[in-house]
Amino acid sequence: MPGIAEAEVADARRLRDALFRAALARTRGQDPAPDDLRGPAGRGAARGVGR
Repeated sequence: MPGIAEAEVADARRLRDALFRAALARTRGQDPAPDDLRGPAGRGAARGVGR
């Protein structure tokens, strides 16, 4: 199922980008944006993302 692998890659890239933005904000002495800590609605909550 190629669609599943593509979706997983896209999720991993979004997570990588959000973590990068959060780390960059912290190095600048800012709080990360709430959207960088929270995943898309309905996703990530079960995995504890953003808590």
